Amino acid sequence: MRVRLLMTIVGVVVFLSAPGLALAALCFNWTGLPEAASLSVVTLAASLGPVPLVGEAQGVCGLGQPAAPVQGTAILDASGAARVELKLLADRSGCTGGEVEIVLPAPFTTGSGQIRLPEGSVANVALTLDPTGQACQPRVPRVTACVPNLDPTALCLLQNRFLVTATAAQGAQLVPGQVKRNGSESGFFTFSPSSNVELVVKVLDSRGVNNFFWVVVTPIANVAYTVSVSDTMTGRTKTYVNPIGAQSATVLDTTAFSASP
Repeated sequence: MRVRLLMTIVGVVVFLSAPGLALAALCFNWTGLPEAASLSVVTLAASLGPVPLVGEAQGVCGLGQPAAPVQGTAILDASGAARVELKLLADRSGCTGGEVEIVLPAPFTTGSGQIRLPEGSVANVALTLDPTGQACQPRVPRVTACVPNLDPTALCLLQNRFLVTATAAQGAQLVPGQVKRNGSESGFFTFSPSSNVELVVKVLDSRGVNNFFWVVVTPIANVAYTVSVSDTMTGRTKTYVNPIGAQSATVLDTTAFSASP
């Protein structure tokens, strides 16, 4: 039997306890990620024990971006809570997949857990039942959102929320940095035709540490640079400058962007 549900953790619990009961479509808001998100899954089995899940997570790669495929399992533990383990399979510019563990205590209208990204960061996440189902409607892109691959000099990080640009002073000229490659948290710039990586920029979701997004700028070569990082959600911008003649060194800004309004 194959049942289509919108974030059917409640449905999974009902299914395990009363297989003959009809299931309602439910939708949960997913908070704790740089962008708002929702989750849609399909139950693949009706047996007791772990229930395989597949589906998609909308919004995790930025508003208006394609949804990330999801696969995982859900099971009731001894306490009656639904324990869900999911893998986000996104792997594209500005968005990286990760693993999620979420616990939904009865009555399963709210739950919390953590998401772990391959880069090593961990963020707290929460689910909240949306009885209207609006959370799973397509997300409208913000006008200021960072759009991956639109401009070869624009780096989109943390699910495309942060826009990063870089320039290097070469004599009397300012050379725009070309984005070489990037994941969710970090990207690379080059300022020369050889395409050697010369600058690495990271934006880390450290809200669980001090309620800030951190910025790390690491020069691979001794280069006079200016890096601009903009939070497209709030409009805030930070600039980091290594002037001509200065020795390049890593910059770690642990209070770059406050998560508070």
